[in-house]
Amino acid sequence: MGYFRSMLTSASLIFVSATFLVAQCRTYWQFLLCQGILTGITAGIFTGPVTAILSQWFIRRRGLALGLYAAGSSMGGTVLPITARALIPLIGFPWTIRVFASIILFGLAMGNLTIKQRKSLIVKGHLLDFSPMQSSVFLLYCSASFSIYLGYYTFTTYIATSAISNGVPVSFSFYLVAICNACSGLSRLTSGFIADRLGALNLMVPATCLSAAIYYIWPFSHSQVGLIFLSVFYGISIGPFASLVSGPVLDLGDRNQLGQRIGILMSMVGVAMLAGAPISGAINTSQGSVSMGLFAGSMMLFGAILMATVWYYVSTVNFNLHPNQ
Repeated sequence: MGYFRSMLTSASLIFVSATFLVAQCRTYWQFLLCQGILTGITAGIFTGPVTAILSQWFIRRRGLALGLYAAGSSMGGTVLPITARALIPLIGFPWTIRVFASIILFGLAMGNLTIKQRKSLIVKGHLLDFSPMQSSVFLLYCSASFSIYLGYYTFTTYIATSAISNGVPVSFSFYLVAICNACSGLSRLTSGFIADRLGALNLMVPATCLSAAIYYIWPFSHSQVGLIFLSVFYGISIGPFASLVSGPVLDLGDRNQLGQRIGILMSMVGVAMLAGAPISGAINTSQGSVSMGLFAGSMMLFGAILMATVWYYVSTVNFNLHPNQ
């Protein structure tokens, strides 16, 4: 655990330091460096290994463990925006950021103190190992996740501006994202229970199809009640994918390459996370909200179809889900 410990600790310290520095930023390049590049790279460094290490300790209850872990981000996505809206008028933007950085520091400190890798599963290997990509079923699953993430963040990125353009008060439109994140958090917790009994893919495929349907409906919903309804159900529908996306990957190959597979998956979907919302925004600007909804929904639907293909392959070809167990 020595290598992982030093890597996670260093990444955590840089992440917290970069967040504190956001309070001192004044120009665009400063915000980009601190909030964009430094926090993005370090978040990627500790997110992948933590998911892999957490999964080493669970087999029958792996879905629940991943669901609890993923619920934390929804909690942050629910609480922090509301907190920011309350604190900025009282103490200003710089001190609000410092409060957030202190909260993050506490959370990461607890994580670094409590995480522990199973000694029986410590694997030595090359830093860059792309051998898992030789598996066609693994690459298909990565492609499915990539496609889903191209549409995943469009709703939470543009729901507030969509609400405002439809006459919803600015003071309320801000809370639609919090509503979505709160419902997603509850969905992530329950998804773990269900996935442990039905299987992760059996839950993620229909839930992702529901997300796609919501995107197709979204451009035609113009009332505050309708947008609240969509926010609730979109949060519920994305919970299974958000909490269980790494679950099937853990079983699609040698368990000793668990970290490599998660790293490859996260690297691929990271590009989709970065590009998805800007692409949707450009489509909205040039073609309108209907085209944006069709794009995001179709990306998620296509990803669900690819994921269903992975499920079919695993189910019918008698793929060995636990080769070393």
